[in-house]
Amino acid sequence: MNKKELRNMKLLEATDELIKLAKEDVPVRDKGYYTEQLIYPRGLYLRAEVENNILKVAFYLAEYLSMDCRKPVYTLYIDKKNDVFKGYDYRTKKWSESMLDKTIFSKWLYQENSYMKEADTTLIQKYLESEYDDAFYALYVYQREQRHRRLGMKYEKILTNWDQCMDRLPEVPKDWLRWQKKVGLTQNFIFYHYSRRKDQTGYCSWCESEVPISHPHHNAVGHCPKCRHQIQYKALGRAKSIKTKKETAYLLQTCGKNVFVLREFQLQMLIVSSSYKKPVYSFFERRRILYDEKLNTEEYYFGRHHWTKENRWIQGKLQVPLYPGYGGYMTYEKYNMGNIYGKSLYGIKNRTFRKTGFHEYAKVKRFLDPVSFLKWLKKDLIWNGSLKQDFIISQKTLWIIKHRFIVEIPETLEKHWELTGSA
Repeated sequence: MNKKELRNMKLLEATDELIKLAKEDVPVRDKGYYTEQLIYPRGLYLRAEVENNILKVAFYLAEYLSMDCRKPVYTLYIDKKNDVFKGYDYRTKKWSESMLDKTIFSKWLYQENSYMKEADTTLIQKYLESEYDDAFYALYVYQREQRHRRLGMKYEKILTNWDQCMDRLPEVPKDWLRWQKKVGLTQNFIFYHYSRRKDQTGYCSWCESEVPISHPHHNAVGHCPKCRHQIQYKALGRAKSIKTKKETAYLLQTCGKNVFVLREFQLQMLIVSSSYKKPVYSFFERRRILYDEKLNTEEYYFGRHHWTKENRWIQGKLQVPLYPGYGGYMTYEKYNMGNIYGKSLYGIKNRTFRKTGFHEYAKVKRFLDPVSFLKWLKKDLIWNGSLKQDFIISQKTLWIIKHRFIVEIPETLEKHWELTGSA
């Protein structure tokens, strides 16, 4: 709606009937606990008119009408064809797009004691196609539904952009499921039946086969004689069900030109003693972080959107309850140390990422926090095109830029650098 056209419209002044009713509307003194105030039996009067297919609704207060003031306090303009509304406050001389519940007339929304002629009420109901008998409440319902439609259009554009960004992500590697089971999950078990015999067999959850064991003890830690992985013994008569702790795994993938994505997964395993050979796995991807050439981030998390009421990918940082189980305050979820899928590191085509030393860092450290590592590099480094010159390589340690990320280097890796000159 054009404000200039609205100003040129006819001003709805109060009629003699409204002034007469306002003078008869005598306020009553209401004694509160601390203060006293004057309350009008009606207090609010309205008029309506349609001009140039625009509905005009004038609002009058009894305190002004009783002093023969015919000018309205507020006028609401509604253009149903274009689905817009606008108000003008004559006291402040300003335009407003506030809903009626955010104005001084909010207390009349549910009282149903405002006055309007039946002809004006019928006009509003017909124009808005409303079924409410109270015209004032019908105006508020239209404003609420109009805001809902506008927000729906706004979120539809936002969600479309998010979906387009998520559709660019590549599929997970073919062996990703197996990697999560064998490498991502670090807790393994050997299940056995209690027996006094020295030599017996147990079922290894990593090997997925029977292995020979001797003198096992429930909850004791050892190593599988076949795969040599660290395990924990579990007697089938004593362990009814086992739920492993939640572990974190990271997957790095190229996503467009000079853009890569870091995907965070939560891994967990549930084993029931009655079917210990068929564990139930839970692999949940909860965060995705996109990095551009300068390591600027764009973060997404999987959660329930407040508008669509569905679980989907949402741009922003993941928030969790500060005190789980009690509700209340929310806080940002920290990034955990986790395993990283090493095969995809060499396929990252981002030029800046290749100069960060992340490959060397991931080779010698099994559990790491790549988000904090890249964030620290972006904060403290000045990109000069030759970032690897800033790495100081000693005989047994790799000092990355300063002193925060210090890891020991095996001798085989040092020899590899000396031969290839990759350091």
